[in-house]
Amino acid sequence: MARLLPDAHEDGEEARQLRRLAEGSLRESKISDLRTARMLLESGTVRLKEEQAPAFGRALNDLRLTLSVRLGIEDDADARKVHQLAASGASRSTEAFMAEIYTFITWLQESLFSAMLDVLPDDEEQEGGHAGR
Repeated sequence: MARLLPDAHEDGEEARQLRRLAEGSLRESKISDLRTARMLLESGTVRLKEEQAPAFGRALNDLRLTLSVRLGIEDDADARKVHQLAASGASRSTEAFMAEIYTFITWLQESLFSAMLDVLPDDEEQEGGHAGR
């Protein structure tokens, strides 16, 4: 939970109050993203509409964060070890299986974000679209 709902950088009453006010809606938002992703995955071939992609990407990110905690990923060296474990193809343990899932989700998330970047307008298009306003 610490990676999914991190503490505010500040200590004190103001930070605790902000947490109390925001945590419920943040949890609901994460649950909604996960439900959206689950429904899309259960539909067979996954084809995302442009407006569905951000929720799907956030759900993938939350899954990766959760798996990274379970796999003990704290830095780049830990991540390399997990990717090596996944590449070994020997899913004889729960950890190796989680490593394969983590690696797949990483690839899927990178692919999704690359596709999302491809549909963003170029800086020139944005500037041209605002001309005369």
